[in-house]
Amino acid sequence: MLPLSTIYQASLLYTLIIFAAGFILGCIRVPLIEPLSGERYAQLLEMPLMFVIIRRAASVAVADLHHYVLCQSTRGGKKQLDGLLPHPTVTFSAFFMGLIGLVQFLVLEVGFYLVVGWGKGEVNKTAWDWIGEMDPVVRVVFLGVLGTVPLLPVWEA
Repeated sequence: MLPLSTIYQASLLYTLIIFAAGFILGCIRVPLIEPLSGERYAQLLEMPLMFVIIRRAASVAVADLHHYVLCQSTRGGKKQLDGLLPHPTVTFSAFFMGLIGLVQFLVLEVGFYLVVGWGKGEVNKTAWDWIGEMDPVVRVVFLGVLGTVPLLPVWEA
């Protein structure tokens, strides 16, 4: 397995790309698309875009892991190109990175929800309210897309 610091750095990159993209898409969705189509359809329209972004973020983060393996294999003057091929260490580390990224994303998402709620004076909100307030159809699709977060890095490895 790769060093935990390397996996953590890649998972942080993965999480921040996903969260930033979701934040930007939300800033576009709420004022522009929701008034035209309604909240449910606007959120469902966003899900395929988020899936593509998650897959691309996984590709970028896994490339970071492959870069680490490549740099380690070329130390001491010898050049081995094993880092360019699928590597079992990178595959396992990519899955671990995805799990850490999922936890980081959930902490960011729920934390953002709670801070916004507190800003509105809703101090009794909990993490369960975050998922409970979602539309039932959107919740199923959202959890499905969220379930791909730990799996897509393995696919990209």
